[in-house]
Amino acid sequence: MFGIPAPAFHAVFVGNVEFLRGLTLLVGLGTRLVSLPLACTMLVAIFTSAIKDVEGIADFLALDEFLYLAVLLWLTLILKRVTLPGLGGDSQRP
Repeated sequence: MFGIPAPAFHAVFVGNVEFLRGLTLLVGLGTRLVSLPLACTMLVAIFTSAIKDVEGIADFLALDEFLYLAVLLWLTLILKRVTLPGLGGDSQRP
């Protein structure tokens, strides 16, 4: 329907990516590493199904998928590494 090759395989693969990496993201482990594949799945979702309903830039910016993509890119590119005290990281002790 959307022109995706091997749809059964990709449905299982993307489902696992979104579920497992989403859990990892909720826990806060490997945020940058996990956000990038999730952002790729949002790009595919935008360009395979959601783009058909877009008539202008306002419609594009109002897509749920675009919001998810923006947050995931923010987590990947902009968010500085935050660690809990005592778990390592870049924290400096006085």
